[in-house]
Amino acid sequence: MKELTSMIFQDTRQTLSRRAVRGGIWVFSLRIVQQLFNLGRLVILVRILAPHDFGLLGIALLTMATFRNILSDGLSTSINSKETRYKILS
Repeated sequence: MKELTSMIFQDTRQTLSRRAVRGGIWVFSLRIVQQLFNLGRLVILVRILAPHDFGLLGIALLTMATFRNILSDGLSTSINSKETRYKILS
């Protein structure tokens, strides 16, 4: 009986690890494809826009990304601190 349970659990671990590796490969592949599409979009924009306009676009995108990071970090910190306060008060 012990051998049977150990075989079952070992098989479960192998399938779980295989599924995890397969999922990791899919995520990695998706990131590569996403980066290739971003590169293609960048090449198209370089061909369409004048250098000055492309520089302005770069500054605008950088500013938006900075604000997005600041706001998302600030909101998550605020939400976490409120949850902690509510847990302490309860």
